[in-house]
Amino acid sequence: MRQWFRHLPAGSRVAVVALLAAAGLGTWWWLGQQRALTPEREAARHPDSYFRALDIVRHDENGSPEMRVTADYAEHFENESWIHLRALEARGLGADSGWQLTANRGRLTDDGVELDVHGDVVLTRGKPDDVPMHLHTEALFVNTETEIAVTDEPVKITQGPSIISGRGLRVSLAEDYLRIESDVEARYENAQ
Repeated sequence: MRQWFRHLPAGSRVAVVALLAAAGLGTWWWLGQQRALTPEREAARHPDSYFRALDIVRHDENGSPEMRVTADYAEHFENESWIHLRALEARGLGADSGWQLTANRGRLTDDGVELDVHGDVVLTRGKPDDVPMHLHTEALFVNTETEIAVTDEPVKITQGPSIISGRGLRVSLAEDYLRIESDVEARYENAQ
């Protein structure tokens, strides 16, 4: 090949070099475009720790237990501040610990302050002498320090035979106060 190139007139050699350079630049540009169009595959994530039958208890400043979160399975990933939970239950939510929560999956911050749950979420309020109230939704975020629970999803609240439904919910777990944001419908029946 070198001998063939040497025997070309000088003008032709320049044209061949320019053609090869253009082909190289064109290929480089095309490959860059293909990389931009093709998302890089995420590296497989592996937990740095996992737990079966997880049982977490948070204590108050006096050492008394105030909140308990259990899960059938949990994972923690390096460089993340969340514990990922499956089939979970949280008890002791709210000032007088009268609220409890169940969900298919969720995540809890390492410090236990934020609880973000999804899938068949049920938040229950039950005092010993009252008919329990159940709030059903598909997603709920709970801040255990401010004792506020919120969702933008559709909600259904049942207490005995009575039903209230709507979209969006804000619950003060400390004050036993709740507000449905929109599309409210109610059917009230006496439980007796």
